[in-house]
Amino acid sequence: MPMHYTLLWDGSEVAWVRAEGADVLIKLSAAAVSKQEGPSSDAIAQRETGFLRPVALRLVGASGLTHASDWFGALSDGCVVTNGQAMRALPLPCRLSGGLSLQLHFKARDTLTLQAEALHGEVDADSVYAESYAC
Repeated sequence: MPMHYTLLWDGSEVAWVRAEGADVLIKLSAAAVSKQEGPSSDAIAQRETGFLRPVALRLVGASGLTHASDWFGALSDGCVVTNGQAMRALPLPCRLSGGLSLQLHFKARDTLTLQAEALHGEVDADSVYAESYAC
């Protein structure tokens, strides 16, 4: 049965942010996620939280990035706004398009806000899931 992950911004760790041509790539060294085995519509499915390492977010046709090397560390929150809808959590993998805004709230610094034509949330082939034992 396939795993379905949902990115939960709080507790995620940004390893780095960099521009790649017209795109911006954000690498999460540890993505706080909830994990569900089976279809996301299954009300009986068991959910657990943990960390997925690593995860990449690619913002296609992005703008708003300044001082890319300054943006790393722990996140306290995040939000993607697309088609007038705010998404406080993000399914992984995902492909969103149609113009969007991404806000990442860092615990030790300001908020990074980027605009893009699309967002691709990618789980690396070598990504590893670790269950959280937080109470």
